[in-house]
Amino acid sequence: MFELHDVVILKRTIPEIPVPAGSAGTIVHVHHADPLAYLVEFPDALGANGLDANGLDTLGVYPVHAANLVEGDNSWKDARAHR
Repeated sequence: MFELHDVVILKRTIPEIPVPAGSAGTIVHVHHADPLAYLVEFPDALGANGLDANGLDTLGVYPVHAANLVEGDNSWKDARAHR
């Protein structure tokens, strides 16, 4: 199970959302339901969309079932734990 703010990778393209397979995103909400799902924010590396409050572009925030996600680079957790 992923946690809030975990980085995840989309395993496959999902027709309902405009994000290609292999894209990295961040968990912004956990839906504790059956099946388990998450709201994932996917950044737009190409800068085609508007800027968010942090100055980063985003493709959007989309609901994604846990089965369609794998763990991304969450090394930031280790760095935070060693403070």
